[in-house]
Amino acid sequence: MRTPAGVLFTVYGVVILAVVTGALGFCSDGEIRCVDGKCVSNSKIVDGKKDCKDGKFDETGPLCSIWELHCANGTCLPREKFQNGKNDCGDNSDEVPSPCEPSLFSCLSGDCILKGKVQDGKADCVDASDEAKHIGDICDVNRTCDGNCRCDVFVPNTDCINETCQCLLGYRPNKIGNACVPVKLGDKCTKNETCFAIMQNTSCKGSICSCDVPYIPRKGNDGCRLRRMGDPCQMDSECRAGITKSQCNLGTCACNQGYFFDERELVCKLVKLGDPCKTSEDCNEAVRDSLCSTSGTCLCKPGFFAYRSRDYCAKRKLGDECDEFDDCSEAVEGSECSNSTCQCKSGHFSDSNNTHCFLRKIGVSCQYDRDCSDAVQNSVCLNNTCICDNGYFESWNLSYCLMRKILDNCTENIDCISVIDFSHCSIFGQCLCQEGFISVDGNTTCRQRSLDDPCEEDIQCFTHVNNSMCINSTCDCQSGYSKTNMTCTRRRIGAKDCAAHLDCSDAIMNSICSNNSCECKVGMMAVENGTKCIMRKLGDSCSTSLHCSSAVPSSACYNLTCKCDLGHFSNQNGTECIQRNLNDVCTRKLDCDSVIPHSHCFQGVCKCISGFKIENLRHCSPRKLQENCSLDTDCLDSMNNSYCKNQTCDCKEGFKAGPKNASCVLKFLGDPCVSNNECLMSVSHSRCFHSQCGCIDGYRQISNGTMCFQRIIHDNCTTDIDCSAAVAYSRCVNGKCTCTSGYRSAENGTLCIKRQIFDLCNTDQDCASAVTNSRCNNKTCHCNVGFIAHMNNTACRRRIFGDSCKIRTDCSTFLPNSNCTNATCSCWDGYDSFDNGTRCLRRPRRLLDSCVYDIQCKNADPNSICSKSYAGYQSCTCAEPYYRRRDTETCYVPQKVGDYCRYSGWCERLIGGHVVCDSNNICTCMDDFFANETENGCVEIPTKIGGFCLKDRHCWKMNHSVCAGNRSCQCDYRHVASMDNSTCLQRPVIGIPETPIQDIGQLCDINSTDPRNCPDPLTRCREIVGRVNTRCQCVPGFSSRYNESTCLEVQTYYINFIITEEVGCDLTMTTLENPRCYLYTPFKYVKPYGNPVTKAFRTIRERITVLGVDKLFLESRLSDRFVSSECLNITDVTNGLDVSLLLHITAYYYQIIEPRYLQHFIVELLTNSSRELGQSQLKIQDPKAIKVKDFDECKERRGTYSDCSPLAWCINTKASYMCSCRKEYMDVSHNTTVRPGRICIDPPETTTQNEACSSGNCETRWEWIVLALIVFGMLLFIFIGYEIFERKKKLEKR
Repeated sequence: MRTPAGVLFTVYGVVILAVVTGALGFCSDGEIRCVDGKCVSNSKIVDGKKDCKDGKFDETGPLCSIWELHCANGTCLPREKFQNGKNDCGDNSDEVPSPCEPSLFSCLSGDCILKGKVQDGKADCVDASDEAKHIGDICDVNRTCDGNCRCDVFVPNTDCINETCQCLLGYRPNKIGNACVPVKLGDKCTKNETCFAIMQNTSCKGSICSCDVPYIPRKGNDGCRLRRMGDPCQMDSECRAGITKSQCNLGTCACNQGYFFDERELVCKLVKLGDPCKTSEDCNEAVRDSLCSTSGTCLCKPGFFAYRSRDYCAKRKLGDECDEFDDCSEAVEGSECSNSTCQCKSGHFSDSNNTHCFLRKIGVSCQYDRDCSDAVQNSVCLNNTCICDNGYFESWNLSYCLMRKILDNCTENIDCISVIDFSHCSIFGQCLCQEGFISVDGNTTCRQRSLDDPCEEDIQCFTHVNNSMCINSTCDCQSGYSKTNMTCTRRRIGAKDCAAHLDCSDAIMNSICSNNSCECKVGMMAVENGTKCIMRKLGDSCSTSLHCSSAVPSSACYNLTCKCDLGHFSNQNGTECIQRNLNDVCTRKLDCDSVIPHSHCFQGVCKCISGFKIENLRHCSPRKLQENCSLDTDCLDSMNNSYCKNQTCDCKEGFKAGPKNASCVLKFLGDPCVSNNECLMSVSHSRCFHSQCGCIDGYRQISNGTMCFQRIIHDNCTTDIDCSAAVAYSRCVNGKCTCTSGYRSAENGTLCIKRQIFDLCNTDQDCASAVTNSRCNNKTCHCNVGFIAHMNNTACRRRIFGDSCKIRTDCSTFLPNSNCTNATCSCWDGYDSFDNGTRCLRRPRRLLDSCVYDIQCKNADPNSICSKSYAGYQSCTCAEPYYRRRDTETCYVPQKVGDYCRYSGWCERLIGGHVVCDSNNICTCMDDFFANETENGCVEIPTKIGGFCLKDRHCWKMNHSVCAGNRSCQCDYRHVASMDNSTCLQRPVIGIPETPIQDIGQLCDINSTDPRNCPDPLTRCREIVGRVNTRCQCVPGFSSRYNESTCLEVQTYYINFIITEEVGCDLTMTTLENPRCYLYTPFKYVKPYGNPVTKAFRTIRERITVLGVDKLFLESRLSDRFVSSECLNITDVTNGLDVSLLLHITAYYYQIIEPRYLQHFIVELLTNSSRELGQSQLKIQDPKAIKVKDFDECKERRGTYSDCSPLAWCINTKASYMCSCRKEYMDVSHNTTVRPGRICIDPPETTTQNEACSSGNCETRWEWIVLALIVFGMLLFIFIGYEIFERKKKLEKR
């Protein structure tokens, strides 16, 4: 069959389209599509040349917009409608790369058929694409066909309704209308059947699928379910519909008060004792007098016990059994649990009803002392009657025994002395203390009398405490004694308990009381352990100077010892300090100058210091001028600036005698002098002028004549030297110091600095003398016209481009062709700035315009420069290696073959040799040469196999050769290169094995519920893509060997590899029954391989699996475990076919093959077979690139490779998977042991009353359980003991 785009032929029943003309396929942006699918650039539209066949669409029209493409019939469609799986053009030309003639229909397989055969119920295209149905397409339900005319073959979940393909009830079209998806809650609807067709308990409300009351949406909105515990709600009825005895509590479904939720039976049950709970109200609502324990279990309140039915709490009585203390005390006050029985506590007795315990009192009957004492402290049982013990008497209410005190009534001594020592019962019937004792502690104790106790006479005190007496009716120590540990001791120096001087002096003479402490009088010290005070002497210890000076005048305390003051010395007995005189013996300076000012210790004798003389033995006076001396220091130490001259004190140079000749003072200006040094020593900046001191030049005298100040501007002067000597650039004008011309006063008149621009001025000379090209304008220095201030306003320079300005002449004076624009000097329009802004030159606008610099020419052309022309003037010309192109007036150079040129030299310069400029002014390769890949050069036509090429026509010198994908000339698949690679020779022919294609499994009815439909429980009725009949296939996790029906449990692995080569065949030279096939050639992909409904897909699939992978494994050492292979995806990739398949191996869960080991095994098989895939006559790209991994049945293809119930969890395992119903659902699978989780349903509604309890005997026999645990514990204890005994024996033997 011939097509406009190539030749169509078949190999093994596979449709192959061989392209023999130009580039075909869909077009990119910037291109249009011709009738035959060829793409043409937009730049070639209506250019006078027919780029499309017949010139349609590019010259004659119709023309489409830039966002549309042409169908073969001329219709314009948006680009996004091309290759979207739908026939939008009407002739299917929008779905194929090479459309048929406009009068024909284009099959996806490449066939061309008459349009009248489309949708006629018969598949005329190999891939049945002429019968492809879409939602809304016309159909005929009664028309018989080969299965390819049905709606559901192409769009699952559709049927022919009213002669139109429509979605089944419960399904709706997706957004783009190419598939039917299940209706979900929230989708639009028109009738109830649309919703409940696949979702029970739903209806159409307000044109939207919603759940019926009281149902709520499932997760994912794919169905409705009754409310469960914890679901949101608004009314109690919503919860009770799903769970009886429930209510809506705070917007959430919960069990009624007094009920709990049984998670195993999924019902609300009446709470009983021992059931779980959250609050005590949950328990007390169902069982009175119960509460919720901390462990979350209902228990009876303390004082109550559970009845056998666990629905009643009875109050305990005396005599009832008990376990804990509060079991009794909470029920009967005053009772306790003793010996597992409720009994009254000791000290209590019961009433006749055993419901109360009463506390005993004095006078009540008893048997033991404890019967009384546990109720009434300090009571005993005497003669079977409770009485108070000795020393105690009963209270008014007979509930207490009170202890006797002094003065309480008594009958005999034992009533008192049993509780109060040293007491007795007097003849008056009262408890009293014995003689010599007094009552204390609130009359509860008798003790011996001591200090501070009350008394009436001295004998009561000193009888028991020596040196004490009765003072103010209280026992106290005599004067001179102090209280120590309740005894009286004689006071000593240091005692800290005195209040008056007598407290100390009565015990120690010459002592006083100071700050409550006994001390010796001032000047005296304690001796004989503080019992005596004597007068201090020099050398005695002390703490303050007063201790010494009070005993010895002119003494003080030094380092805690009494010593004479400075300038004094001690007599022989240490009782007197004598003052020192001049010429007395001394050891240090302080011995002298502390009593005689201006003296010191010199050679062990007190002498006057230097500068002083002896006035008398106790006085040193300072020396004066004209008095005798021997050294300079004799004068200088008493009078500064003096010295000894001729053994007489005199002033130094620059000084004169002060008042009373007692000092030397500085000379003043105007004082007589002999030399400059005499004046300069006393007044800075002075000199001796005409025998008098005066200021030097540049300085002036202040009024008191003590200082010379430097002159400043505006000070008085007489000559220029008076000013210039003090301030540079100044002179004397009219008796005042003034700055010279060009300078101004600064720093408060101490400086004359050079004027700058913008300084104040009076005349032009003030400015011009300081700054050239400046003048005085409005009392301020400014630059002349055409100049601008710079160098911090110290100079004026000519204005240049970019300087600030005010008027035009500011710029144009020295910068021709310029203006003042926006207060800035700028060049005229059409002129540019050069030479650092000092020139404005005209800008060239095109080549050959005059210029001065290269940069000017960049405006004319970026590749131009300024150079001298033949005429001798400079103009803009093209730089090397560019040429001036006259038609565009630009600088141009050819870059590749096909570019513009004027002479052949233009092309050869950059492109190289073998290029000429043809008559059309185009750079063209010479004969026997063609443009290289980048078109920047020409290469020679190849003459041998392997030479470089870009297209098949480049290999014309070698017969039967083509340009291969590696851009080299190679022989086609029917030929092989000769020994010298100069030509191609005929290849040998090989045979091709037949590809088996057959359906596996028993025919079945997919709508039937008869178990005999697929009798094997491990199979299910399944629809196979591209087939009319449905067949029984193994369920997921199981598979059968080829041509066998037994389903085996398998472990599944995912494998991916790329097929790059296949045996080349040519049907144009022979018949289909006897194909001519040759060696392996690059694999060629055709579009039908990607369509599962085509025969081409089924053929390549069987070649890969049955002939390829199956044969590869059946001839290996894993043949006994190999079951089958299954193709997942076939995808077109560059130079090959990307294949993904599943490998099924018999399940041995204790011998699971790791994916990496299986990958290594497959690589080994393919390496040994030279990359050949079994007997498929296909080769893979690289065995080491094969990928093997565990297949996740739960996630891949949205779980279609698992058969878990939608209400179950799917758990991926090593090489397999497992199912488990979710917690809230019940597992009713056929075999829950081997294949659980396949059928999960909502648990049936159950009542709170268990039918098995109809006899009333529902309670758990806890006593048997406890007995069993005890027996088990005993056996365990015996076993552990025996084991310890045996081990101990073994250790002893060792």
